[in-house]
Amino acid sequence: RNNMTALDILSINPKRMRVGIDLSTVTPEQLNISKGRYDQLVRRGSIAHKYGGSLYLSQYVEYKDILPRPKWIYVEGANHTGISADLVIDDISYLLGFYIGDGWVNGNRLNFAVEKSFVVDFLKRIEESIKIKVHPTIRDMGKGSVEIRCACHPLVEFINFYFGKKKCYEKNIPAEFLFGNRCSQLQLIEGMIDSDGSRNRGVDDISRNRFPCSYTTSSSMLKDDLCLLLRALNVSYTVAKRDPSLGGI
Repeated sequence: RNNMTALDILSINPKRMRVGIDLSTVTPEQLNISKGRYDQLVRRGSIAHKYGGSLYLSQYVEYKDILPRPKWIYVEGANHTGISADLVIDDISYLLGFYIGDGWVNGNRLNFAVEKSFVVDFLKRIEESIKIKVHPTIRDMGKGSVEIRCACHPLVEFINFYFGKKKCYEKNIPAEFLFGNRCSQLQLIEGMIDSDGSRNRGVDDISRNRFPCSYTTSSSMLKDDLCLLLRALNVSYTVAKRDPSLGGI
């Protein structure tokens, strides 16, 4: 089973997005533009220099039958942020797990609430994602956490395709993970645990050499999805429900 790529998803509603694409195989006449305009598309800007050309995504959609597949999707003037055109949901499994737990969208920005002690590790995770470039910034939220902001319009639209603009308590696990590969499933769960879970070990756990994880949510739908995912991984689990308290149930 092949997941949809970022190019597949963002081509549905191209908006202001552009693509880095090799234009050496087509002529100005084929694209219905002047020679001067063609030269600009091939030579102007760092993206055009890197990939051999640049087009609006809407132009690519119009002429895709005669064009090679783009390599990069971005917004002009957006501080060199963007995503790979062949990005699939499996490529950012950990990030999506963290988003399910403590992430939200604000305009064209993806935000995460991260404990201060975990900031370095979280930023490293983002930097290791070679198919996205987001230039994260940090805002202190007090009480031991920071807000990490990732301004990247294409990435936000990619994530909105799977989650819409749901509130935290409305999120669920995309079906691509419920029936996906084991590595991606484990990375998603790891992101969820790091954001809204715990790896605390009790005395009994230590004596039995056990390393339990727990996850807390106020969403019955998300709980059901996580249980289904754990069963698919053949992981034993228990579910405990408690009355609402400060911070949820």
